[in-house]
Amino acid sequence: MTPGQGGHEKDVALSKPRKPRLEELIREEVATILLHEVKDPRLRMITVSRAKVSKDLRHALIFVSTLEQEGEAELLEALEHAKGFIRSALGQRISLRFTPDVKFIFDRNFDHASRIEALLEQLKQEETAAVQDAAEARTETNDADHGGE
Repeated sequence: MTPGQGGHEKDVALSKPRKPRLEELIREEVATILLHEVKDPRLRMITVSRAKVSKDLRHALIFVSTLEQEGEAELLEALEHAKGFIRSALGQRISLRFTPDVKFIFDRNFDHASRIEALLEQLKQEETAAVQDAAEARTETNDADHGGE
């Protein structure tokens, strides 16, 4: 069958929704493996935020984050040490011709989002204070205007 006869195009159309579903499945399974099966206590407080797989599905980038600010290198080292176990457990849980090779990366989006949230909260507090100051100034001006009558 030639590419113009529809067979190839149908495969491509089916693969578009498959990749995001697979990425979400890998994210969920790796999170479960880290929480329930990996014995290293350093890896208990890690959040698997997302996963990205290559087009050929042979490689997966696993994005992780943690609430703790320090120890990133130590956590990546612990993940690297557990990588073989995690990949093996993942292979038992998902049905693919090849279990993807996994690489762990710290997800900076979480830190960035936390900073943005803190800045927005600070702006909200400053705005509230400015509105209160303006209201107090108007009250004092009105009292002064009406007190002289």
